[in-house]
Amino acid sequence: MESLTSDFRKLMEKYGQELRDLQQRSSATPAVSIPSEPPASEPQNFTAPLTVRVTAANEAIPVADALVTVTRQENGETVTEATRLTNQSGLTEPIILSAVDPSLTLQPGTVIPPIVHEVTVSAPQYYRMRISDIPLYGGIPTELPVALIPLPEFSDGDELQFDTPPINL
Repeated sequence: MESLTSDFRKLMEKYGQELRDLQQRSSATPAVSIPSEPPASEPQNFTAPLTVRVTAANEAIPVADALVTVTRQENGETVTEATRLTNQSGLTEPIILSAVDPSLTLQPGTVIPPIVHEVTVSAPQYYRMRISDIPLYGGIPTELPVALIPLPEFSDGDELQFDTPPINL
């Protein structure tokens, strides 16, 4: 048990440092920055912070200590990008993830390239929720609301899945 507590503290320190780094970067640059055309020789990597808000009872009750796992597919395998627990307000710490170039949203009719993240949320006495194809745009913070549904009495814990369709602007 002491080892588990120590591991949890180390994990929380790591996430705290990520948050401080994110806050430092966001105070140094505008929240939304649409880059000019990058040189053809330099591909740009875009990232965006994702915060997950977990609630129950039509979003009236925050769910604390829900396990939030973010994954993506890479070469046919599932890769775990981050795991967080929600706080007393039902929120996770921000998770920095790869994102789409936000300038693509300014061009009507553009098909947005798929950068597919999947979020799974589980908590005791609730159905496990899986949300796929979450759209993230570089430099734009996103909050994903997840409303958990209570399990019926004497249930074995099924999973519900919600897929968001690709967004074409």
